[in-house]
Amino acid sequence: MSWATKYVGKEFASCIHLVQYVTAREFGIEKDLPDIENHAALMERRREWAQRVPPGVPLRDGLVVLMRPDSPLLHAGLLCLDTPEPTLLHTAHKPGSAVLQPMRIVRRVMKIEGIYEVLA
Repeated sequence: MSWATKYVGKEFASCIHLVQYVTAREFGIEKDLPDIENHAALMERRREWAQRVPPGVPLRDGLVVLMRPDSPLLHAGLLCLDTPEPTLLHTAHKPGSAVLQPMRIVRRVMKIEGIYEVLA
């Protein structure tokens, strides 16, 4: 069973609230992340809270995946690799319940903007 399974079905106000909550509980990193809807602030301040994972660097559990659905808003989730295939822990709606979906499914409906490591 994955570390992420215990969060599935738990209600969150937004995807960024899920990221903050789970990052603190699972990985011991507490950060006050900018509101995901404020794309400019999130991206301008990203060096304060995260470091982009360069291509080719091995991925690991708990990395933040920033995605863009077919809208100007961003969406965020946490990478989960201790599953049969790479999955994403995120919220399907705002507010909404946490879901665990295979990355191959998520990539069909959202463009990956980047993968980030939350700084301690």
